[in-house]
Amino acid sequence: SDVQLKENARIAGGLYYTSSRDAKMNQKAEVKGETAHTTPPKEKSRFNVMFYLFLVVSITLVGLVLAFFFPRFMQKTSDQIVASAPKTMLTGLVGGLLVIALPIGLLVSLAGIPLAIAVLLVGLIGAVLSGPIVAYWIGRLVFRKKESVNPILVALVGGPILVTLYQIPLLGLLVLLVANWMGFGALLLSLKPFVGGQPAPQILGAGRDLVRH
Repeated sequence: SDVQLKENARIAGGLYYTSSRDAKMNQKAEVKGETAHTTPPKEKSRFNVMFYLFLVVSITLVGLVLAFFFPRFMQKTSDQIVASAPKTMLTGLVGGLLVIALPIGLLVSLAGIPLAIAVLLVGLIGAVLSGPIVAYWIGRLVFRKKESVNPILVALVGGPILVTLYQIPLLGLLVLLVANWMGFGALLLSLKPFVGGQPAPQILGAGRDLVRH
């Protein structure tokens, strides 16, 4: 803030102030002692290189492991985002709220504590996987014009891009939230057929007919 000394200002001692600008002193203002002006230190950049590299290595490494050992899983979960990004994000938002609300309700009784811990673990796993899943989807966007791309290369490219988007001032927090919602939603939607689904009907006579022919 600016320092001003008006016409009737009288300072018996010295004037010591810290400001990025010089003090505005009226010619009739009087300072008996010395005047010392200190410039405030410049604000350090909020960008932390080490933290950035840590995020890049963490998300990319998890994505590489998943792409190497479970390429179909990464393909299927990212397909959910490709099919409908808004639906995936909404599913992740609702699922995230439930992961927070359910344990609170379950902790009311002792019997619900194990289930509450299980729900929290599911939420933690979802939070860890959501970033790599969205990063894989971003990698697919980069290589969308190519017919066939190695899943490892897709994960390797998508991870750094996602983490870089996290670092955008003001917008980075929104990107982080959307990425978590989309990744968690994609995970939930890809697991939906395995939860509460009915087994597909089997045609018993089909095998016998094939054997006859």
